[in-house]
Amino acid sequence: CDLNYYGPLCNKFCRARDDFFGHFSCNLSGSKVCMEGWTGPECKEAVCKQGCHQSHGFCSEPGECKCHYGWKGPLCDQCVTFPGCVYGSCTEPWQCVCDVNWGGLLCNKDLNYCGNHQPCKNGGTCTNTEPNEYQCECQEGFRGRNCDIAVRQCDRSPCGHGASCQEIPGGFRCLCPPGWTGRTCQLDANECEVSVCIHAHSCHNLIGGYLCDCLPGWVGPNCDIRNSSCQDLCQNNGHCEDLVSGSRCVCPPGFSGTYCQNAPRPCEGAPCLHGGQCVETAGTSATCICPAGYSGNLCERALDLCDPNPCQQG
Repeated sequence: CDLNYYGPLCNKFCRARDDFFGHFSCNLSGSKVCMEGWTGPECKEAVCKQGCHQSHGFCSEPGECKCHYGWKGPLCDQCVTFPGCVYGSCTEPWQCVCDVNWGGLLCNKDLNYCGNHQPCKNGGTCTNTEPNEYQCECQEGFRGRNCDIAVRQCDRSPCGHGASCQEIPGGFRCLCPPGWTGRTCQLDANECEVSVCIHAHSCHNLIGGYLCDCLPGWVGPNCDIRNSSCQDLCQNNGHCEDLVSGSRCVCPPGFSGTYCQNAPRPCEGAPCLHGGQCVETAGTSATCICPAGYSGNLCERALDLCDPNPCQQG
């Protein structure tokens, strides 16, 4: 048979082509064999992408999947929602079926604003009122649309007896001075219950305070200070000695007085020997008047009465 003719009588025409009019080759009997990706009697129909929706998709080239108007997606199996639809879906093109807790024509009205946004702060209770609307019920100490504004409880001076006020979440706290207790420091505290008096006979509770009856030798509001009244007061190298009933200065020899302030007198202790007479001069020094036969500052030296020789005429 001549070129492009087939069959026993060479009367069957078939010419391979790959253009707008077809995409095929010819077999030995002259039948058209479509190229890969093409189908149909003339091999002019493209085979679309696998899975492409038969009704909502089409193709002009093999492996394509073009969507008809109103449909989208890689396989053209997703409908297009109404323009502007926010929280909605569709089963047919141009629908806007709202998701749960959403409403309105475009499904953009939040029907559960409280659950989705939790606008109420500081423990406030939220209530959905209308689409996109809510109302907060605030805890004590807070106000505002979202309960985010703290009310200053201390501005009304709730604490008594000079206590300082401190703002805390949901209210205030009073820092009571000694002697007072309670939420607003209005109650007298019984300090004696916590044994504030250390070395004392007894403790007496007073309004806003207490009084300790200290044991001998102890002083201070709590009877915890040792009574050392002579501490650092003893003079002339005297030292302070603590006693059960108080304290006293122990003076060095010759000194006397409460604080050892009195120095010894010059003639104290009879410094003159051998019967010499002690005479104080100016209150700070002494002179010894020695008896016959003695001399020296303290009459300590015996004299030789024969030297010089008092006897005359040899």
